[in-house]
Parts: sequence; C-alpha cells; structure tokens
Amino acid sequence: MPATSGGVAPNGKIASGQGFFVEVQNNLSNGVRDLIVNNSMRVKTPNSNNQFFRPASQVQAATFSEPNNSDKSRVWLNLTNPDGAYTETLIGYVPGATNEIDYGFDGDVNNGGNYFSFYSLLNDKKLVIQGRDLNFNDNDVIPLGYTSTLETPASIGIENLDGFFENQDVFLLDKELDILTNIKESRYHFTTTVGTFDERFELRFTSAPLSVDNPDSGSDLQVIKTGNKLGFRSNGQKITSISVFDVSGKKIGNYNTENADTFYIDNLAAQNRLIIAQISLENGAVVSRKIIH
Repeated sequence: MPATSGGVAPNGKIASGQGFFVEVQNNLSNGVRDLIVNNSMRVKTPNSNNQFFRPASQVQAATFSEPNNSDKSRVWLNLTNPDGAYTETLIGYVPGATNEIDYGFDGDVNNGGNYFSFYSLLNDKKLVIQGRDLNFNDNDVIPLGYTSTLETPASIGIENLDGFFENQDVFLLDKELDILTNIKESRYHFTTTVGTFDERFELRFTSAPLSVDNPDSGSDLQVIKTGNKLGFRSNGQKITSISVFDVSGKKIGNYNTENADTFYIDNLAAQNRLIIAQISLENGAVVSRKIIH
C-alpha cells in the first residue's frame, strides 16, 4: 500500500538492503522461532530490485513498474482530513484467499502513532489488508472501523483499484446516519470525534435496500449519494414530498415526489455543507436526516 496519498506503491518485492518486519502468529507456543531466508526466494526479473524506500530527503523517488495483477481485484480505501492526516486499508479478492483469516494474505493493524488508523473487521481481527475468496459476490458486506486522535472533518474515498473493481460499484454505508455513498463517484465527508469506531461503516457493492424490522416507522428510509445526486429510498411507506433546509433553517428546496419509493434530487449543488432533509411519508410521518452534501 502507498505510504502517502499518491505515493509509490510497493510492488511486492523486497529490494537488496531494504529493511522489513516479520509478524509471527500469536497462536504459536512460546519459544524461539527460526526465520529461514535462502536463495530460492530470490526473484531475478527486470523490475524486482528497483524499489528502495527511505525518507525523501535521503533518496530520489523510486521508479515503479507494476507487475501483472490480472488475477487480482483490489480496492484501496483512504481516510483523511483537510490537514493531511492520512491512512489506508486494502480489500482484495485474490486466488488462494478465503473469507476467513489467512496468514498468507491478511495483515493486522500496526498503528505507528498516526492520527488515524483505518481497517476492515473480520471476526475479532482488525485488518489493514484483508484477502478474500476470488469468487466475488456483490452482496458481500465488509465492516470497516477506524480510530481517531482528532476531532475533525474527515472523508473516506478510493485511493486506487484494479481488476473487476474497474467496472464494479463500491458503496460506503454510514450506519449512524443511514447514508449510502457510491465512493467511485464521490468521497464521503463526515465529522469524527476522538475514539474508536468499529460499528459505523460498511463497505458494500450494491445499493440494494437494507432489511428492516418495522417497515412503517421510517427507520427503513435510506439516503443515497451518487456523485452530485442526492437520493432517498423508502422500503415501506411511499415518499410524498421532501423539503431541504440549511443549518440556519432556510429552505433550500421543496420537492413533490408523487408517492415514489425512490427519489433523486439532481439540482442540489454539492458544497460539503450540512443540510437537513425532511421526508414526508404517505402515512403522515415526517422523517429528518442530517446530511453533509
């Protein structure tokens, strides 16, 4: 994974003289372990020894040639704030991986004192890299978590992707605000406080409705952000109208939805501001949603 936004991505080869870490499985019994490195591990290809990572003041930027990854499909996500705090996590569908813990693919979080730490969750593990079964299902739901030492505006988006993700929608669900965002089209902006947040976000690959226990309460009303479009979907009661206000209470727009299940507002300019949407349902209920748009 790149160390910084837009930085050089490691190509998977350890250059001559390059330092590296080795992580030992914590379920092994106590005692001395041998780390075996031998000549059979050498890679002799034109691009196998052309990356060396050191502080930028000590060495010029490395050149980079991406190896053939046609059998892998990966998406790199980043979490950042306006002041440059930055972290990444990777989800990859690769040959040989499973949807359980795989020590040859999955990488635990190792927080080096960063302002943010961003990871996926699998069982009780926090993973900065998660390998998954190559047999992709667009109904997959991958929990995401993060820690923050800052109270700050922040955003989540895609740093890079390859394989079938070139043509696959990628959605981020904010479960706290019930907002679903296609992050291939726009970043998701929110405000975080200090702490650990392992229940707020999910990575999804379809905008299919969420299941709900009470389809008449308005709890199944979902906000969908796709580029500059702002959508509202109700899986129970029909939507009769939507009113949008800024934080001062000034009405920005009023929309007659004609008893729709789903309605998109496409003339509301995205300004990364907090707005309040009041959604009226056919049973007379009015549901409010706070949205950064």
